[in-house]
Amino acid sequence: PVISYVNDTFLKSAYLILALIYLFNPFGFNLFLKIFVGTYLVALLIYIRYSLQLGFKVKFRFDKLNVKELLNYGGYTILDKGASIIVANLDIIMIGYLLALSNIAVYGLAFFMAATLLIPQRALMPPANPLVSKALKEQKMEELKKLYRQSSINMIIIGGVLFVLLWSNIDAIYQLIPDEFSEGKWVVFYIGISRLAILSTSISGAIIVFSKYYRVNLVFNILLVALTIITNYFLIKKYGMTGAAMATAITFITYNLLKVFYIRFRFEMQPFYFETLKSIAVLILVGFFGSYFEILTQYPLMSIIIKSAAILVIVAIGFYGFRVKAEILEIPRKIVKRFWR
Repeated sequence: PVISYVNDTFLKSAYLILALIYLFNPFGFNLFLKIFVGTYLVALLIYIRYSLQLGFKVKFRFDKLNVKELLNYGGYTILDKGASIIVANLDIIMIGYLLALSNIAVYGLAFFMAATLLIPQRALMPPANPLVSKALKEQKMEELKKLYRQSSINMIIIGGVLFVLLWSNIDAIYQLIPDEFSEGKWVVFYIGISRLAILSTSISGAIIVFSKYYRVNLVFNILLVALTIITNYFLIKKYGMTGAAMATAITFITYNLLKVFYIRFRFEMQPFYFETLKSIAVLILVGFFGSYFEILTQYPLMSIIIKSAAILVIVAIGFYGFRVKAEILEIPRKIVKRFWR
């Protein structure tokens, strides 16, 4: 809980506060950068203190370590993460290379708006990872299959609702920011689709990484880098920054489907089932409604509030009307039952 709080609350809040303060320019950029780096030092001190409270002690023992296996796994992991970092920044690098640098700011804002869809993944993956590792170690494939499907449907529902809310209010959101950023509207859409592809395949990456087939993840990431470069080059030339977002959607959909197919082949399991189709159908229908339903366009903030409330009511009616079965949908049911007792 402490680690999650530091990563997801403390650091993110510090970034926001610093950005808002810097907006009024009370100090120079050098001081801003020092304070920004200092937040990481504070986070490190919190980690150390928390570890000491838990009785953490550092002991170095190498007699029981399989050094060869450790270096082999570590090497693949480093290369795997390195490829992921390259992919995460390639689109911005290629936009700067192929287009004017001013496009990076527009693209970056749209990208980070869509990146909020990964909130459910950041919340669900930390507790899911040890469960995946344990299930693989103990060969409890039925438990792993159940976790695979449950995490997928929950991420689809949460991420899908966030995407519908974001896209339905996109015009009102862009009314609240300078006009020059409005070109990033379709960037939000395609980056959002790429994030939904990541969410829908849930723990696919963890299943591969924690299994004996972890080496194949590096192969997938190398293919992802190659596909990212090719699609970005041609689509940016044709569609500009929107092309970069389209390339990201294509590459991540392909990448995540490859992992799903591989897991289907190796472990005879996959994350999608009938509840997945029902959930996607509800989200698409509500998404179309939200896209064409306009209200109080001259008051964007009020429009966002009213449309968001209406969409949440309609999407709830859709999920419960179609009787979608998912753990995340049981929470409101339990709250209502307690309230009416």
